[in-house]
Amino acid sequence: IIPSQINSTTVENIQNDIKKYDCDAIILGCTELPVVYNENNLQKPVVDTTRLLAHYALQYASED
Repeated sequence: IIPSQINSTTVENIQNDIKKYDCDAIILGCTELPVVYNENNLQKPVVDTTRLLAHYALQYASED
């Protein structure tokens, strides 16, 4: 996922910056963000919009 040390360092810096914000949760609003970030490495609840979209699309499709 992270092919170079420069990219890895950038991701770690972003993680550290996000942890400093006084927020209740973090919205992962791009499709690739959940690949890199999660509740474990951000130490805050996250909202994965791709997962939510898939969940509600399946729910909608299965309605009578």
